[in-house]
Amino acid sequence: MEEEITESQLEKALGADLQIGGVQVLGSKRTRPDFLEWILRLSGEGDTFGSILEKLSEVIEAVKQTDTFESVEAYLEESEEKGKTDVIFSVEEKQRTSITVGTESGGSFGDTTVGGSFHIRNVFGRLETLRANAGASPTSMTSSASSSIGSKNYFALEFTKPFLFDLASSLGFRLYSTEEKLSYTVDKYGADVILSLPLLTLSYEASWRNVGQAPNSSGAKIREQCGHSFKSAVTAASVIDLRDNPLSPNFGLFSSVKAELAGLFGDARHFLHEYEGQLHLPLGQSGLVFNSCAKMGMINRLPRGGPVHVIDRFIVGGPASMRGFRSRGVGEHDGRDPLGAEFYTTMFMGLAIPIGMSGLLRTVLAKAHVWGMVGDVNSLESLTPKVLKPTSWFESTRASVGVGITAALPIGRLELNWCHVVRSSGSDREKNGLQIGLTQSFS
Repeated sequence: MEEEITESQLEKALGADLQIGGVQVLGSKRTRPDFLEWILRLSGEGDTFGSILEKLSEVIEAVKQTDTFESVEAYLEESEEKGKTDVIFSVEEKQRTSITVGTESGGSFGDTTVGGSFHIRNVFGRLETLRANAGASPTSMTSSASSSIGSKNYFALEFTKPFLFDLASSLGFRLYSTEEKLSYTVDKYGADVILSLPLLTLSYEASWRNVGQAPNSSGAKIREQCGHSFKSAVTAASVIDLRDNPLSPNFGLFSSVKAELAGLFGDARHFLHEYEGQLHLPLGQSGLVFNSCAKMGMINRLPRGGPVHVIDRFIVGGPASMRGFRSRGVGEHDGRDPLGAEFYTTMFMGLAIPIGMSGLLRTVLAKAHVWGMVGDVNSLESLTPKVLKPTSWFESTRASVGVGITAALPIGRLELNWCHVVRSSGSDREKNGLQIGLTQSFS
């Protein structure tokens, strides 16, 4: 009986009428108090005690995700205005600047870069962030040294304003430059505008690219594409991540869809679309985990557009995309240089089991895994007859198997694999034996 009375009283209290009067902020040094009040109003005003508690919880969680505060608390206090209640935020701000080290995946199967970031938090007192990133992808991070693999250096300056329309929206601006070295060089300078909404990210990119310094040893197809080009593209992307841990998942789902339309201005004219899905399942109580990942991408040239430029095509190979092959090693090559593909598909399946019961191995979620992969790359011209002829579907399929150890490090997912290529095609660059990979997340 006492339990029933308690539940009844709780329901009555949560349903009691309540209106917000003023908003106060304690402990704020750089954050504008009126901005936190604006965020609270932005979330929608409740009219009952229960609805206001729910709104406060949503605001606190959203504010914490900006990485501006060490702690955020809120409580209610009787207002001087009759019939209203004041909301009081108690905050502890983080240091205004910080330096971090981590990994970042660049482009479609681009090499994983390792670098540092310098953050300035709360730039104008409205939880904005200014971040400068710089880094490189030394060849040793993704495969053994090879003159056909090259390296990448990058620099980016990013500004992000959160809470644009609601608690889940933001607006970002980015300036960047990259330099990639193969047997030739690729220099890119560009700017992005990024609008993030719930389950959807829209962006516009304008970039100037230059392919140059191609020696006589470069193939004719590469030398033909030397020179300047301009890309203007609109991109829409949606990501749903329900994994328990992106670096070492034990259960959950992941899906992503990306579509890019280039050709508003400039000479890059194509429509690109990519899809990825992951499924992770624990098998019984032994700690054994089933991991799987499937990816597919296609890039179509637009009317009145020339061939898709080599720097816009999909580059497949290496621990981030096709284990058992060298970085950029899957598909047609012109001499030492990969020409990329207009269509690709890969599928990974593996079984993993924890090997760290204590100490450092447990801290980094160390696992042993056995895995298998299949994949394929094609040009759209060669893909069409294959689709119409089922007997040729698997003629160019690549396959690899392996065993290894994985670890979730602060800078990314580390894999040490012993690989064996079961099947390759054409001018593929195989990487049998030991292969070391460092990626931003499981892929």
